[in-house]
Amino acid sequence: RGFLEGCGGRLYANDDGTYGSKEQSGPKYDPVEAQLSHLPEGLRKRCAVVDTTRLSKDEVSDALKQYADTGRVATGPAAPKPKAPPPPPLPLA
Repeated sequence: RGFLEGCGGRLYANDDGTYGSKEQSGPKYDPVEAQLSHLPEGLRKRCAVVDTTRLSKDEVSDALKQYADTGRVATGPAAPKPKAPPPPPLPLA
């Protein structure tokens, strides 16, 4: 008896009722996702990923200086995008 006995050989049950990995079910090629696919999706959503190849030398230098001084990047193209405000509460009936 193996550890797959009784589950029909299906290790991963997805929310949509399918089975198996969904790692390759996204867009054909997304360079950021491809480079970070080894990280859990929840972690990737919480992190600010910056493609420094698309920044000028001055923008990279500014971001590095901000991070070295404060531990975060608050302004410029390397800064995280602001979060959307939460929806207003529903009125009580």
